[in-house]
Amino acid sequence: MDFNKARTFIEVVDSGGITLAANRLLRTQQAISLQLQQLEKELQLNLFHRQGPKITLTADGDNLYKLFKPQLMAMENALLELKSGKRQARGLIRIGLWMEQAVNYLPQMIRIFKQEFAQVEFSLTIAEDIEIERLLKTNQLDFGLQLFCQDRKLFKAQAVYRQAMTPVVSRYY
Repeated sequence: MDFNKARTFIEVVDSGGITLAANRLLRTQQAISLQLQQLEKELQLNLFHRQGPKITLTADGDNLYKLFKPQLMAMENALLELKSGKRQARGLIRIGLWMEQAVNYLPQMIRIFKQEFAQVEFSLTIAEDIEIERLLKTNQLDFGLQLFCQDRKLFKAQAVYRQAMTPVVSRYY
């Protein structure tokens, strides 16, 4: 059986749903749903009761969760121990970003990153796009998360987070 499917199954149960699991694993809901369907097909078990967007564990799903969770944790801990004996990345990554990104998006990304690279630290600078680019140009930042890149000749811009956002303005604006 695929370790990734087991990890996805555990994450869906732990987070309480497909949407939250997708956000935590940085995957689409469709990818998570497909993995769960493949796991059910592979095991020939119904793991979830599906009621619209809400899912709950079946008895088989609950049994599988109770079997998988400690085994998965043991495997992840063993891997971390093996990796800790190897040379690990360490240092400081300086990131410039908007306040909304620092509060809503980056904490989850840092949590996932630090699972792999526990000795890496982060320094966050809250600024607007123009200031972030200035700090990047003067080597005061290593990385910037921006809404709009002004100098596309100097910087490579890549979308890293795809979520529909609704622009909202004050009625006085």
